[in-house]
Amino acid sequence: MERGLEPIEACKAALRLIDQTTRQPRLRNDGKPAFNVTLYALRSDGLIDSASMHHGYTFIAQPDTTTTLELAASLFPKS
Repeated sequence: MERGLEPIEACKAALRLIDQTTRQPRLRNDGKPAFNVTLYALRSDGLIDSASMHHGYTFIAQPDTTTTLELAASLFPKS
């Protein structure tokens, strides 16, 4: 986000770096990481977002007085 990325894009960029540097075969499955990482980002104006390595992870956001359950974006969509 320091480079001007939106929270979601900053999370995905960090996940891509993890994916690209994970080389051990025991940590990979079908070319993808065999583990999950979920990242959360909060911008100074209150915008909240999240991304996970794999599909299906959720997070709770409360940007004002309303609490919502949100689906985190994923680097590897549901296959």
